[in-house]
Amino acid sequence: MTASAAIYQRMSMDRLQEHAATEGEHQDEAARAYVERLLDLEVERRLVLLHERPGWHSCSPGFGDGTGPSTTPTDSMYLAYIKGIRLGGWHEAAKRALSQIRERGRLAVLIQAAKSDRRLDGPFAATHDEIAANLGHYAQMLGWPPGVAVVHNFEKGQAIKRAAHQSKVKMLLLAKAGVM
Repeated sequence: MTASAAIYQRMSMDRLQEHAATEGEHQDEAARAYVERLLDLEVERRLVLLHERPGWHSCSPGFGDGTGPSTTPTDSMYLAYIKGIRLGGWHEAAKRALSQIRERGRLAVLIQAAKSDRRLDGPFAATHDEIAANLGHYAQMLGWPPGVAVVHNFEKGQAIKRAAHQSKVKMLLLAKAGVM
């Protein structure tokens, strides 16, 4: 990872979006970081936030339960959850950004983003060929209705990779143009 890539990892989404749309020496790297972050937000929205995740049990021991001065909840996602705010503004921005690419490409790029999650187990640890063979199941996990596999059939895992690459390139071009 280059020094500028590390800086982009820590940068806020507003500034990252601005750097991605500003021509300069590091525009490509900023656009890549911005698109990756948008994809992560959309995968998080589809796989985690749209499902009921009740959090800690009410009698669970531990810090962050708000019972004393040293246990005040500091996690912003937790604070948003207890206030009833499940989706943030950047989750909606990621949803709008992905709506600008075709549905087949959107499915492929979301599968690719879910596979790039650092977890080594779970359903997205399967190979691309296994996902292509059972596309309907994976599409439903990402929020598509039943029967989408018939419409967006990927013959092999390589087709998923190719469609994801093409969609990501389109998203990079849109980010550099300042459209998303």
